[in-house]
Amino acid sequence: MVLLVEDDSAVRWSMTMGLVTQGLKVLEAVNGEQALQICETHPEPIDVVVTDIILPQMWGHELGRVLAVIRPDLPVVYVSGHSEEYLTNRGILTGIEHFLPKPFPSALLVAKLKTLLQRESAPAVIPAVHTVNRADT
Repeated sequence: MVLLVEDDSAVRWSMTMGLVTQGLKVLEAVNGEQALQICETHPEPIDVVVTDIILPQMWGHELGRVLAVIRPDLPVVYVSGHSEEYLTNRGILTGIEHFLPKPFPSALLVAKLKTLLQRESAPAVIPAVHTVNRADT
C-alpha cells in the first residue's frame, strides 16, 4: 500500500493513476496532517510513503521526520519540482533520502517503489560472527 501525499489535485490524480495501473494500492492525502492521520488509523499496513516536499501546513520533509519517529521502518520517497541539490543546500534534505525530481514518468516512480518494497520484504542478512576459541590462541 502506497500513501501518496500531494496537494495539487491534478498531480495527485496523475501519480495515483500511474501507480494503480501498475497494480499498486494507493491512499491519498493532501497534506502532512492528513497523512499522519491515515498512518495512525488505516487498518491495512502502509508499505511506503511518497510525499511532495512543498505542502501546506506541514512540509514533506517535516512529515518524514515525524514518520521516522513513529514508524521508523516506513520508507519515504520525496518528490519535488526543486532539484535535490537545491533542497540539500537549503537544509531541507540531507542528500541521503529517496528522491525523485518532478516531472518524472510514472514508470520511474513505480520502479523506485518496487525496488524499495523488495528491499523491505527481503530477509535481513545477519553477518557471520567469527569467534575465537581461547584454546586456539
